[in-house]
Amino acid sequence: MPDSIRDSILFNPALPSLPSVALEVLDLAARADVDLRDLERTIERDQAISIRILKTVNSSYYGLGRPCGSIRQAVAYLGVETVKALVLGFSLERAIDGGGDEDLNFDFISYWRHSFLRATALRTLASNTGMQNPEEAFISGLIQDVGKIALWRVYGDRYLQVEDMSGGCPDRLLNLERQHFEIDHAELSSELTRRWHFPQPITEMVRHHHDDMETIDDRKSIQRLARFAVAIVGVLEEESGDQIRSIDLLQSYGMKWFGLDRLELISMIEGIVQEARNLALALNIRTGRMPSIDSIISRANRLLESIPEENRPIVDREEGYSLDEITGLPDRTSLLSDLESCFRDSQSNTSHSIGNGITLMLVGVDEVRHINERIGDVAGDSAIVHVADCVRSVVKGQSGITGVYRFVGAEIAVILRHVEESKVRSLAESIRERIACTPIRVEGRSGGSDFLVIKSTIGTSMHTTTEDGSKTTSPDQLLGSAMCAVTSGRRHGGDQVVMFKGDDFDLSELIKGIA
Repeated sequence: MPDSIRDSILFNPALPSLPSVALEVLDLAARADVDLRDLERTIERDQAISIRILKTVNSSYYGLGRPCGSIRQAVAYLGVETVKALVLGFSLERAIDGGGDEDLNFDFISYWRHSFLRATALRTLASNTGMQNPEEAFISGLIQDVGKIALWRVYGDRYLQVEDMSGGCPDRLLNLERQHFEIDHAELSSELTRRWHFPQPITEMVRHHHDDMETIDDRKSIQRLARFAVAIVGVLEEESGDQIRSIDLLQSYGMKWFGLDRLELISMIEGIVQEARNLALALNIRTGRMPSIDSIISRANRLLESIPEENRPIVDREEGYSLDEITGLPDRTSLLSDLESCFRDSQSNTSHSIGNGITLMLVGVDEVRHINERIGDVAGDSAIVHVADCVRSVVKGQSGITGVYRFVGAEIAVILRHVEESKVRSLAESIRERIACTPIRVEGRSGGSDFLVIKSTIGTSMHTTTEDGSKTTSPDQLLGSAMCAVTSGRRHGGDQVVMFKGDDFDLSELIKGIA
């Protein structure tokens, strides 16, 4: 594309531009030694953005324990990256949606729905894989399609006609954009992020979000994250002409790039839709009706049924287990059976090393009785499903995981083998933090709904083999001590990890001590 044409677009006065406050916040947040007072003063110069940030921070979405009265407190509570994302989101809304009569022709409702879905998908993928900064990934999802707004601002109805000609197919739209305007919206979005001095990873995720999935190098994490998030939204919004094939590709690349099996992928998509819905409500930005995950599950099931049984991939360890109806996890009977098997294996192993260690982790929902009494039993079920999803997400791909189970009440269990104590604690803390970091939306008895922050107490108990070969605990003792660890943690305020070893405490004394 000739530079003269690119410049005629990039320097067109009709293009959206970020407020100076947003640009300064981006610059300050990028500094390792940023002074929070400078950040506060900069944001407070824009009264409208300051008010919206404080209103959002004090909403039930973030579930703060006490009111937040200033931008400085907001930064302290949520962190620089989260506040930066809020500033950018509100600034983008103002920049691209002027609210005038001429804006009615552009479908801003669908634009923001797609943006929130992509942003939450990218943040989820980045958080689960550790491939990129989750907040930078989130921001890139918000601005990936700002090039569409730019082309519409410059060319008006002509661009809307090109969109109509694409029939909702993203690949066809890119080709038509290049044909009619000599630049596509992905390239233009990337150019705008450079112009606004966004960090390089954001610019790269914006530039490559429509790359051909078959040509992306498996080593290129930015391209994989960006393209897979777009693929998720494509399936949700039914953008492809051949939907079954689209789901097929999504499942295939989910396993290839991120090790996601079918159930994990569907669970992740459910979380993405819910998070996008919650975010839109918290920010008070209209997105229309979010897509239904039920239709995705139905199409995925039809795809699976179309494959001969002997050719179907085995992706679920739960096959052959008695499953819990609420979480879909193996139930208490399966847990006890696997625990017995682990002990039998340990007893038959003659190496008598720490490698024979068995660890049981119990993850309990705090104050679940209060949740059920205040909101209803459905809220308690939603909380345990949320905890189960978080546990599965954190332990996925970790070595030494025998299984994840629904135990009793509001508790999820994990059996670990050959895992050192420090790694057990690290996993437990990661699970606790993951559970608390994402509020869930629950329906109340009166028909209303609210956001709920879930806290958890995690108890672990470890069985090891002593040097003389004697076994110091039984499966019942291991389970009992983990239960006591959870109880002890709750007696001391909850929202913590409590660890006990099977070879250094007397269970009867422990029970007596917390009774």
